[in-house]
Amino acid sequence: MLHCETPIGIDPTNGTARQYDTKDDIPDDHVAVVVDVHSREAAAVYDWKTGSQFSSFSYAPQVKLNGYAVAALLGVEDVESGLAYVSAHGITAKSWLLDAFDLARQRQQLRLWAAQAPTAEPTPCAACKWCPARAICPAMVDKEAKWTA
Repeated sequence: MLHCETPIGIDPTNGTARQYDTKDDIPDDHVAVVVDVHSREAAAVYDWKTGSQFSSFSYAPQVKLNGYAVAALLGVEDVESGLAYVSAHGITAKSWLLDAFDLARQRQQLRLWAAQAPTAEPTPCAACKWCPARAICPAMVDKEAKWTA
């Protein structure tokens, strides 16, 4: 069974993940991830892309974060994480198997982001809306505070 548009919150202090009803329900101090499609039975997660598969933009951080989120949610040590490019010609997919070592590195990265967030000097750009550190990024927190003020 496939699950679509699943909001997952990751606690960067301990690496645990939990599924939420909506992205807005994820606590502010958690890293918010919304995975496009995942399978609990196969421990696999894919992100849909509609642009060119030959883009110069690196999706590696997103692929790793999505994989970590689903692996932590399911409590597994290996997960398949990938991109599915949708076009008029069909779907072309690329995937990577993330093992326990890859997932441990991603958990370290989450801790690093959480530690750096209070003093980070980010450069906001169009990619911010997809950034895995958005929930704890000073630029986004300040921006959202201004919108609600």
